[in-house]
Amino acid sequence: MKLLLILLLGLSAYAFTDQMMSLEELAKFDVKSIDCTKNDQISLIEKQMLQWEDLLKHQKAISHDIKILKSIEHLLSSKSSSFLEVQTQISGKKLMKKLHKLELPLTKSKIGLAQVQLLKEQCKGLDSENPEERAQAKKELCKLLKQYVNNLNNCKQQCTNSPVTVIKIKGQIKDLEIIRDNCQNGKISGVKVITMDGENQEYKVAADGTAEKQ
Repeated sequence: MKLLLILLLGLSAYAFTDQMMSLEELAKFDVKSIDCTKNDQISLIEKQMLQWEDLLKHQKAISHDIKILKSIEHLLSSKSSSFLEVQTQISGKKLMKKLHKLELPLTKSKIGLAQVQLLKEQCKGLDSENPEERAQAKKELCKLLKQYVNNLNNCKQQCTNSPVTVIKIKGQIKDLEIIRDNCQNGKISGVKVITMDGENQEYKVAADGTAEKQ
């Protein structure tokens, strides 16, 4: 299980996390600054744009998911006497049913799916016969839930306060798709490449990464 958690944590770095660009940063991002040699950057930026598009479109779902996650957090943080521990032990299966009610992981870009997978893995530990494993799972769940809720609250605030629209993000996604398709098809396309001194220079970049300064 530990190996799986490490793998999922690695995958989550490219999903809905604190490492995402802010909505404002993404809206101001110059898509044309990407050249054909940066396939990883194209994929990462595109994923974040798709997630922000979904977040803007499903703002009610953000509040809905926060409510569910907080209810789970409340269940875990509720104190019980050691005498009644067995009777009041929180079932991992019960918490999983609550996680299935989350709406954002069902969006097109699967917002927070990696985080939900991590939570589900820890839920299994709550049903362990080993008291130490149950305690560790509970501790890790509380930590993950707090991070998840903080991320959602941050996104909710940005979606509420930012003037950036879904149309704006859709336009950037379309521009990025054109650049990616041109790169994959070996077509030449004009792009802006930021040079070492911070100035923008116009280049024509081919799919093989060769560039000709204009």
